[in-house]
Amino acid sequence: MTIQLTAQQAKTARVNAQLSRGRVASDFGINRSYLCQFESGKLLFDDATLNRLRDYYSKTDAGLDSGAHVSSTQRGHGSHGQKLHHH
Repeated sequence: MTIQLTAQQAKTARVNAQLSRGRVASDFGINRSYLCQFESGKLLFDDATLNRLRDYYSKTDAGLDSGAHVSSTQRGHGSHGQKLHHH
């Protein structure tokens, strides 16, 4: 089963793990503003990035429920509907 992550779950996990957006963005090699836009629901990450982010937060004390599964239609609808394709 593919485990995905909503914007709100990601933000909560980051805050619970006491990580800054800058730190997470740096660890992922993405722009801090992309992470901010994702957490606010204005930008959607692709499934691979969502899974990497979930794995990242799962290794911290973020308190993620590893059994949660969120379909792409439940991830939130940003005003721009953009997807970030991380290469």
